[in-house]
Amino acid sequence: MSTGAKVGIGTGIALLSGFGIVYGIKKSLPYITHSIRKRSLIKVNLDENIEFKEAQTLQEAIDFAKNVLKIKEVDKNFTLEALNFVNKGLVNISNANKGNFYQFRELLFTNLKNMPDNLFAGADIVSGSLLINSKYFDDKFLTSTLNKLLYKDGEELFCIGGSVTKKGLYNWMMVIPFDKETGALVQKFYNKETLTIKEKQDLIYTMLREDDVLDYMLEPMVFLEKFKEKFEKNGIKIDLEKIALLSKEKQVEFMKNAINEIEIDIVKLPLIKRQDALELIYHEAGHLEDLGFNFDRLQHTDNPVAEEKKWIANRNSIYINKDLAKLLKNNPEKMKKEYPEMYEFLTDDKIQRTAGYISSYAKTGITEFIAETYARMISIIVNGGDPYKELPQNVIALYK
Repeated sequence: MSTGAKVGIGTGIALLSGFGIVYGIKKSLPYITHSIRKRSLIKVNLDENIEFKEAQTLQEAIDFAKNVLKIKEVDKNFTLEALNFVNKGLVNISNANKGNFYQFRELLFTNLKNMPDNLFAGADIVSGSLLINSKYFDDKFLTSTLNKLLYKDGEELFCIGGSVTKKGLYNWMMVIPFDKETGALVQKFYNKETLTIKEKQDLIYTMLREDDVLDYMLEPMVFLEKFKEKFEKNGIKIDLEKIALLSKEKQVEFMKNAINEIEIDIVKLPLIKRQDALELIYHEAGHLEDLGFNFDRLQHTDNPVAEEKKWIANRNSIYINKDLAKLLKNNPEKMKKEYPEMYEFLTDDKIQRTAGYISSYAKTGITEFIAETYARMISIIVNGGDPYKELPQNVIALYK
């Protein structure tokens, strides 16, 4: 599978994707590609190691964004806390790339009223804009969102701490295996203790990643592959090739039976760790970086506009483009012919399992796999790690 990607990049054509929404475009594709090249793809060479300090005034934060990060336009509606958040994320991206990367042309801060509540940030690639949803800096909105995520019918939804064995696994999907830090945040919220805006943002982002756990019910192959060694140490053979031939219902049945055969201290399974909401900034930057890299690459082809059109078409996500999701379901042969790379990505079990290691959202299309992986790589670098050592080699290979 050839994606034309490079390490450290993602892609998107006018995507709004805290968790991905199409930002409608009516103009012709040749105009779009020309506009992107001339207006939006700004390659910067900043200092290799920028020191970030929180600004004390909004004007100081705006000046930092413009003068240090080379952002051309900054929305004056930003709050100080929000712009400090964005500036910190962009500094981390810059330092991870040693100052050499594609930068956003403008930063916008707006209440995205017509977008889903789970939309934290987005990128309008045509204008080169990074959009931040102002609702995610509203304490009342954050509290309301956490109430929806952590309660059901007024009752606490999740078990925090303790050990869960096969006696409790009849309801095992409701027992989320938080790591210590995330569990502590959830418990603080249940105890009505005060959480900061950043803690609430991180917890919401973490809980929106809950689908990576619930995804195991829908995609049992991901779960079985991830914990194959654990099962086999307990005497349960996991033949992934044979299980892959079963129907989805049979795979789920096998997974449940395997779980109930052994006593799994599911709380100790490292599935849900506290996620840094800054990854949403990294994700959007990944879209821009991928676009820049590939548009530069395609300029050296015989027909750049035609190649860009083909490249963009194969970069859609079925989460974002519902028409493509319908096409895949109702006319897979047509999709295979018109969007071969995307079709392969969405239908190849091995590719899907590899993408699923990053997140369930990464499985929805090439564009989101690359952006999600880029975000993960930046986070690893920010925390002093090496993504080439910490991420599985099959993920790195698919990403390249």
